[in-house]
Amino acid sequence: MDFEKIIQDGETQSVEFKKSLSQRKEGCKTLCGMLNAEVDAGMVLFGISPENEVVGIEGNLDSAQRPLVQHIQQKYDPPIKVSIQIEEYEGKKILILSAKRSNDVRYYEYDGRAFFREGSTTRRLSIQEKESLNNNRFDKINILEISEKKLEEKLFEIFKQKNSFIEIRFLKNIFAQIFLTLEEEMNNFSDKSLLIDNLNKVFIPYLNRIFFIWKISNDYDAFDFAERMIESLHKLYVDVFVDLDFDKLKGIFDVFWIQSKIIFIVCCMGAYSILQDKPNFAKLLINRTNPFIEDGSEYDFAKNLSWFFLYISKIRQKEMVN
Repeated sequence: MDFEKIIQDGETQSVEFKKSLSQRKEGCKTLCGMLNAEVDAGMVLFGISPENEVVGIEGNLDSAQRPLVQHIQQKYDPPIKVSIQIEEYEGKKILILSAKRSNDVRYYEYDGRAFFREGSTTRRLSIQEKESLNNNRFDKINILEISEKKLEEKLFEIFKQKNSFIEIRFLKNIFAQIFLTLEEEMNNFSDKSLLIDNLNKVFIPYLNRIFFIWKISNDYDAFDFAERMIESLHKLYVDVFVDLDFDKLKGIFDVFWIQSKIIFIVCCMGAYSILQDKPNFAKLLINRTNPFIEDGSEYDFAKNLSWFFLYISKIRQKEMVN
């Protein structure tokens, strides 16, 4: 574990510092919020102050783990599986409490209350947010099985609520569907010559709907939603590279086939935003083009895609003048 980087980055949506084990209640509440948030996982490091100072934990940490484990078993509903590690940094001991969300859990409660992590702060879930999850209105929508008209109605209902938690749950469901579909196709096809053709059939319809959702978010000026959507799209890009079994593919160009389609749809989304006079939406994409391709790779030509948006922007400005 790279403690230097963790300490340097400070508290984030998935990392929290607590000075001592006496703050276990606050730490467990924060972990609950992380599990309910977009990241689906988190860790609380005891022995580091909120000011990023490593103070360490004194005493017998082996015996200190027992009451912590008992507390977690008693206070979380549904139960969570936690990992407790003891690490040493600069001669000081740090206890790390971490957990990952189970896919079949709607949300977790700690001590009878549900929490949600936004940035580096933790808040309680509202009754409306909990009802939304229980009613299953947004986070189980299959975007390929409903018409564009119905999808637009659902999106308008989401935008109207102006609720970050509901927006994140909706987006998480969409991109989880896409990744699982790709993963299933990778596992089902042993014939490499057929795999790419079949991926093309299942992936392109999803990208068409992603573009449609982007279009609607522009049309309704749902900027915060659009920003979260770009983060989810980038996460899909990274997950495709890290998690899928590319040994089943034919070669390096096939490895980047899926990612190239994501880059293409990013170009289309940026073009639409500029042509609709939504430069703030287009800037979201310009700022995210570089991370879509690793620096130094043989495909780093794509890191300069921002020229594409700027070029279309100039064409649009010229049309408006004329």
